[in-house]
Parts: sequence; structure tokens; C-alpha cells
Amino acid sequence: MFYEVELLREVAVLAENLDRDKLVSSRFIVTRLLEGLLSEKADEDLGYFLAVTGLKRIGKGEVVHNSGDVFFP
Repeated sequence: MFYEVELLREVAVLAENLDRDKLVSSRFIVTRLLEGLLSEKADEDLGYFLAVTGLKRIGKGEVVHNSGDVFFP
């Protein structure tokens, strides 16, 4: 039996990966999410992860003032 579940993750983007306008592409964020999911093959409550079916939203980035890095919820 298959279930579709929604997983929430924060994505850290180093300041050096921002463009001139301090923006980051959604492709970069999706790539970071997929890289993180590779290390999470299973969950005790949810079972095994088989596929990513979509990205619902990218939250507003929060700048870390000391480093200039950005976290996207």
C-alpha cells in the first residue's frame, strides 16, 4: 500500500550561491532538497520513501545576519 505524505524541510543556501540580486533559483532549492532526501531512505513512522511527486511551496528566505546565508522554510 502506498501513501502520499508531505514532508517539511528547511534548506540552507550559502551566501556565495546567491546571485547579484541576492536571489536563488527554485531549481537550486529543489536540488538541495533531493540531496537531503537521498540520505533519508526510511522513517520509523512512515516507512520507505519512494519518490518525490512535487514541491508545494518555497517559503520566504530568512537571512542569517552574521554570515549572509539564507534559510528557506
